[in-house]
Amino acid sequence: MRTRTLAAAALAAALLAPAAVPAHAQSGVLLRLRSGGNERFRVDSSGAFLARGFVRDVGNTTGCAAQHPTGGGAGTFFFWHPCRGSVRFGRVPTAQTNWDDANMDDFTFAGGNQV
Repeated sequence: MRTRTLAAAALAAALLAPAAVPAHAQSGVLLRLRSGGNERFRVDSSGAFLARGFVRDVGNTTGCAAQHPTGGGAGTFFFWHPCRGSVRFGRVPTAQTNWDDANMDDFTFAGGNQV
């Protein structure tokens, strides 16, 4: 009798337990940030990311200085500067201004050490 009770309890637990969600049914988006109803940043389940912004196309001027993602100066960074449409990754040593807004141009990509 006890075996039947245990078997019935196990069967009931199996039937009442929530079914695992298949991988294809899971949302591919892990993080989504919005501003004013517009998507600005998204990370999906593979680790890929998308960042959106508005490029002002100011040419080689300091028109984007106030919007610089790091504020300029030394450090180790990975950033996208939407005002310029530029990407930077790597290290800028102390007292150097390699990636300050005045030293960036629109639609550029740079990475490495002391680039």
